[in-house]
Amino acid sequence: MPTYPDLRFDIETDAEAELQRDRLAARLKTTHPSLKALVTCEYDDPCGAASCPLCTHRYRERVLPQLAPFFDQPLDRLRFVTMYVDLVPEGQLDQGDALTLRDSLRRTIARADTLGHGLAIGGLEPEWRGAERKWLLHMHVIAGDIDTQCWARVRSVLRKRANKETHKATRSSARRVLRIDAVEELAYQLSYCIKFMTYDRLARADNGTKGKAVSLRGEPLNELIKWRSQYSPDEFLFLYGVKRQNGHFVRHTRDACVGARSHAPISPASPASNPRRSPKFTGRALTYARGIVEC
Repeated sequence: MPTYPDLRFDIETDAEAELQRDRLAARLKTTHPSLKALVTCEYDDPCGAASCPLCTHRYRERVLPQLAPFFDQPLDRLRFVTMYVDLVPEGQLDQGDALTLRDSLRRTIARADTLGHGLAIGGLEPEWRGAERKWLLHMHVIAGDIDTQCWARVRSVLRKRANKETHKATRSSARRVLRIDAVEELAYQLSYCIKFMTYDRLARADNGTKGKAVSLRGEPLNELIKWRSQYSPDEFLFLYGVKRQNGHFVRHTRDACVGARSHAPISPASPASNPRRSPKFTGRALTYARGIVEC
């Protein structure tokens, strides 16, 4: 895979990640099973848990520079997509398996992507909905080479799944299961897909503005940390059209005619070979949003 020496990533510093870790530990109950590993985690002796701001920070530092070059194309060909995954009542988050949920969505997209050339990279994220007392599991991805017909098929599958879980099938009462937005700031939006947050967002105001984010505390926070502590940060990463091979991320596509997958290491094009690539990769450094979010 080619290297991009002009890329720089504005991720939280080691000191900022340590501060986030200390603040998180202070909000957990003293008997929490993950507390000891969290407070004793060090960069030279990591705990490796997806609930740890230090380990998540180091993971993002490592993978974002490897994943960004796959989107070396015009921004108008990319999409920022949010997808419904599951709705889990309070106290039952540990019954959901992150790997199963992630792989189920990947299969849904694979079946809908009839050409087999699609690309989607992002992460699985649990969001606490305090008003409902439920966890909304969803996926944020940056996607390319996936047409609108594919997304329509994915939306149909997710709609049926959500209607079963909410026991509502009318369009007026249904939960939105798929949202597609433009990619305007690739650096910020890709980083947003791969993050660790511990906040609760209040309900939207009457005028429709987004609700204020407040620190997650109490039992919802304890439940979230306990669940995420079972996994490494890498297990929340979502890849479609990309795979790991010999310690690297490589592009792979599916032959729609024979249904076979090509696992040849198709690396992103080098800067000199693709004059139509996104201007975000041309002439200036990329800046990535800070990914450990806490109020």
